Amino acid sequence: MKKLAQPTIMAGICFGLGLAFGTNWQDSWVPLAVGQNQAEVSREQLYSTLAMEAEAMDRHSKVLGLVSKLVGPAVVHIEATKGSRNTHEEAGSGVIVEFPAKPGRYYVLTNGHVISDTPWERIKIKLADGRELTPRQVWIDTQTDVAVMEISGQSLVAARVGN
Repeated sequence: MKKLAQPTIMAGICFGLGLAFGTNWQDSWVPLAVGQNQAEVSREQLYSTLAMEAEAMDRHSKVLGLVSKLVGPAVVHIEATKGSRNTHEEAGSGVIVEFPAKPGRYYVLTNGHVISDTPWERIKIKLADGRELTPRQVWIDTQTDVAVMEISGQSLVAARVGN
């Protein structure tokens, strides 16, 4: 089961990065002057540009590390056993959130197709710390393929929702 958790954590981290950052890495590139080609740029200018890019990449890698530390504990692995004879298991990832309007109440955001047509008691939510929960309530929007599951438990870690 540990092997399933690693891709889930990485998917959640990528999801969190996508939510948290809308930056374009190309914004930091130093463009060539109009009419100037690569051959006209001196080696020293290229080394200077390379040094600036290396510094920018170092800052970005530090950001990625911080995001993974913050978001990782909020990422969950979901298993939904479908079919009347437990014939099909769907798996996916999700992220725990706590909405400011409802402090103390926790929800898991995931894809609707992961848990659709599955009774609540046959949905397993595996937390990063190894605990396993079942949802208290489930909502699915089939048009957007988004699902929200209410959960409860001690010491839950939620990802911060941005604006």
